[in-house]
Amino acid sequence: MNSYESLRGIETRLATIDARLASGIESVSTDGTSTKVNLASLRQERERLTKLRDGLVPRRTRRPVASRISLGGF
Repeated sequence: MNSYESLRGIETRLATIDARLASGIESVSTDGTSTKVNLASLRQERERLTKLRDGLVPRRTRRPVASRISLGGF
């Protein structure tokens, strides 16, 4: 798996977590089976994935100055 594929996976997981957090649902009951969602752990997982994503995305920095022209002695 290259970094682009893992970046897509991280973005997908972040979108899923954001949707769950936005809904605010803490528990779901289906056919008598109840599932409780821990929102605090989802927030921690989102923070961890965000840091991981930021490490994969190259930062755009300003190019260093190669030369300067001084017109002060003109």
